Amino acid sequence: MTVTKVSFSFDTSLVTHHVSFPSSPPSPLSMGDTYSLEVDAAHRATLSAYHSAGHLVDSAIYRLGYDYLKPSKGYHFVDGPYVEYNNGKTMPEAERKTLPERLNEQFAQLCNDDIPTTVCMMAKEDAEEHLNGCRLQKNFDLSAFKDPTVRIVGIAGFTCPCGGTHVASSAMLKDFEVTGIKMKKGDLRVKYGKKKP
Repeated sequence: MTVTKVSFSFDTSLVTHHVSFPSSPPSPLSMGDTYSLEVDAAHRATLSAYHSAGHLVDSAIYRLGYDYLKPSKGYHFVDGPYVEYNNGKTMPEAERKTLPERLNEQFAQLCNDDIPTTVCMMAKEDAEEHLNGCRLQKNFDLSAFKDPTVRIVGIAGFTCPCGGTHVASSAMLKDFEVTGIKMKKGDLRVKYGKKKP
């Protein structure tokens, strides 16, 4: 069988592994049944890089001074990755036209800086202060987190709550670039991906 998706419920704190079977499924699963899983290391490394590159977009956005943009949605998979921000309509149109080029300059600099990825667990109150206390825009709503601790990931110096896997350093993202932007219902979508050969 192949695990096709893993999801987490904030309401129940349960992790669900969605699977597909090569032919007919085995006998029905029962409580207490065990299965061995094997990680596809190459696929995981690819997805980790795409996910980290999405966070690198956040870091580049903030380095350019757009701290009023609130990250609201992200899609970090190979088939069309992007990061979306609320308040995009407040950015002047002239600035939006040059944004991809300016973001790519920041991308290159952040990769050259070889900034290590950080991962830590914080008490929810400390995470609230760390993420929102010192920022003009209160970007992260931690009310969805039911556990007393929150996993905080830092990519190229930009920290946020995240449960995903990531590369070890910004230097490992040199193959990525911003490919374009799009306005969608007042939100700014920044598209990114692997550089074309």
